[in-house]
Amino acid sequence: MMFGQLTKSDDGYDLPLVKTGSAIRMANGQISAGGVQSLDPDALKNKYGIVRIQTVRPALDKFQREVEAGRELDGTVYRITYSAADIPLDQAKAEALSEIATTRFAVETGGVIVAGKFYGTDRDSQAAIARATGTVSWKCNATVTRDIEQPDGSTVPTLCVSAAKFVDSDMDAVKTAVFAHVASAYAREAELMAAINAASSVAALRAIDLTSGWAAVPPTA
Repeated sequence: MMFGQLTKSDDGYDLPLVKTGSAIRMANGQISAGGVQSLDPDALKNKYGIVRIQTVRPALDKFQREVEAGRELDGTVYRITYSAADIPLDQAKAEALSEIATTRFAVETGGVIVAGKFYGTDRDSQAAIARATGTVSWKCNATVTRDIEQPDGSTVPTLCVSAAKFVDSDMDAVKTAVFAHVASAYAREAELMAAINAASSVAALRAIDLTSGWAAVPPTA
């Protein structure tokens, strides 16, 4: 008996040649589709004569994973279907807390604008600014407005930062702005942490918007 080479398609594998007698018996219910132990294409092809292995997957919402929902033989197509299921609440909360911690760090260290200049707020810059006082020749970036292209092809005037240079800076004003920016990032994280910990179900947790309410950070491109 001859078989062609296995080829991959968007939702499964195609075998170009005909099914064997075993596949006919499977199609007639004489061999259970659930009894197929191996999903190795060559084993399926040679032992059962299955021409196509198809996987049907669901769209997943946040805090969901795939679970196998069933297997069936439809002629020479062996179909494996998955459904979406919520992950355990404790795991979902842990993922949400990790996500907002990552966002808080990105916002905290994303920089601030003071008197038309962009100042870094990474941890080293925070420490250096906290020690500075008075007027200091400080490395910062001038802010510029650029038309940033959106996914739909339109453009939006967006505040960006230009090349770094040294300028005379009022470090007390910069310090105040940096402290306020960092405090805002931690305050938003605290609000979201309370909401996450209070969620009584994965659906309630999914309803919490983890992306809004954060301080804006000017893009660098």
